[in-house]
Amino acid sequence: MPRTIGNAIAGLALACIAAAPAHADRVDDYIRKQMALNHVPGAAVAIVRDGRIAKLQVYGLANLEWQQRVTPDTAFQLASSTKPFTGMLLMRLQEAGRLSLDASIARYLSNTPEAWKAITVRHLADHSSGIPDNVKVKPDATLDDYVAAAAAMPLAHAPGTSSEYG
Repeated sequence: MPRTIGNAIAGLALACIAAAPAHADRVDDYIRKQMALNHVPGAAVAIVRDGRIAKLQVYGLANLEWQQRVTPDTAFQLASSTKPFTGMLLMRLQEAGRLSLDASIARYLSNTPEAWKAITVRHLADHSSGIPDNVKVKPDATLDDYVAAAAAMPLAHAPGTSSEYG
């Protein structure tokens, strides 16, 4: 084969390799597989090691109607996805002796009203505290603001007598 044709083929092969999408790493492969399997249109992933971002990657669409791509700044609806993490955290804190599920919330929250003294951490976790779920606070309200607004309302039921998800 003449040298110029060989060089042309080698150049073409290199151009094709350079133009091909880079092979995703294991995290990318896993995320894309899970997105396809679970029909997830978009996601953002951050892997943090020793306080530093080791990987920050976005996938897919944040809004299907507008075909808006996910960015590192996309705000996702979390809804109930944090519940397993909260449950795990409560159990880890209890194992470490830093929290008791059966302790009054007054032990952990200052300024709790007298009507709340019988409410335990467990009641909060299993939605049986009786604290109303229609508490109105500003979007930037603090925990103290929320407690004050909720304390101004009567309990919906006695703690532990009914489970009402809100």
